[in-house]
Amino acid sequence: MHDHEKPDEQDVQRMVDALLLISDGIERTRRRRPNAGLLRMLQLIATTQPVRTSDLAKELGVHQSSATRQVQALTEEGKVQVLTDPDDRRANTITITEKGRAELATLERMGLQRWMLFTDGWAAAEVQTLERLLTKLRASIAAANRKT
Repeated sequence: MHDHEKPDEQDVQRMVDALLLISDGIERTRRRRPNAGLLRMLQLIATTQPVRTSDLAKELGVHQSSATRQVQALTEEGKVQVLTDPDDRRANTITITEKGRAELATLERMGLQRWMLFTDGWAAAEVQTLERLLTKLRASIAAANRKT
């Protein structure tokens, strides 16, 4: 296929099939490894803090009670801090602690090591091409979602 040709249905179906297989594998790993879900929650808290539990639940695609339990566990472990929201005294906001940042760094290192293993034997250009194409796909999805 030339760069200027549009993909046909078979091209798109093969891409979707490959993406779904990878997505399913990631989801199975997330369920088997409790730290996988913890990583995403800590990343969200670190990048959006202060954040409300309801916003975490929405972003993670889980019920608020599930997010609340995770936040309580992280609070008990000293990885996050829950504070009263100054804008709405009835609500709480969550921030990450230094212990949480250290845990996040450890989990990110472990995850990166796994992805390094997955791409062992790949050329740097292949990894860069995949990143570029996934970024383009994400932007296309966002643009299509804005239209609907």
